[in-house]
Amino acid sequence: MINKYDWDEDTFDDIEWEAHRRAGNRHHKRRTTLNKHLGRCLPVGKRVHMYDAVKYRSNCPACPEPVESYAHVYQCPSRQEWRKKFLVGLRKKLRALNTELGLSELIYAGAKSAVTGVAPRFSSELRTIAAAQEAIGWTHLFKGRISKQWIARQRTHIGDNSTKKKNAMNWATQVIDYFYTQWFKVWDERNLDRHGKDYQEQANKLKDQAYREMTHLYTFEPTVPDDIRWLFITPLEECLQWPLYRMRAWISNWETIITKEYATQLETG
Repeated sequence: MINKYDWDEDTFDDIEWEAHRRAGNRHHKRRTTLNKHLGRCLPVGKRVHMYDAVKYRSNCPACPEPVESYAHVYQCPSRQEWRKKFLVGLRKKLRALNTELGLSELIYAGAKSAVTGVAPRFSSELRTIAAAQEAIGWTHLFKGRISKQWIARQRTHIGDNSTKKKNAMNWATQVIDYFYTQWFKVWDERNLDRHGKDYQEQANKLKDQAYREMTHLYTFEPTVPDDIRWLFITPLEECLQWPLYRMRAWISNWETIITKEYATQLETG
């Protein structure tokens, strides 16, 4: 992780991993998705396009952005309503948790920076503690990676009023849990845009994908051996009029054979 995120060891050690663990355990039903999120291996457009440029598009499904990155999921212009609700809810959450005033200001400004991509501005009194989180990264708030200095400041704020339920560690766990919960919401919104909000939209998107795959496979026709050229006896224009189940069956049956024969032809010349 130090190499992946360009941290140094001090930055890694400054992350409150116990609160990170506790918050993650609250989402065991979606643990696989959460782990992919934490490991930066979610199927966003940028990633899946590298696997298969024909089958998967790199663009954002909700705006004209040509490459959908991890950060774009919550910075997308189409997520404006989600961002508004997220920031309003964050203020309410921090207030309900009796968050120290300066720390509340810091978290809100940092979260706003993460969802807008605009560098945050802080009062001089907060710059030292802000620098600790900046070293980790503001977008890492959505991954539950917060500085131990935040917990120390909240612990001082609670003071002698600390109890088994109301203490700095539980405070940190609930703050991280809020970021996780809100991230799941924006990820679900994104998936509806990518895969369709109803049966008809889903069918149209699957058919569009099948169009691309079949069109691509037909480009191999001139290069495959004569003994399998009969696979292309039906004109492409006619194939694209087939129902989805028939196109998917044709692709499933012949894609491997066509691409394998094409690779063999390249090797043998």
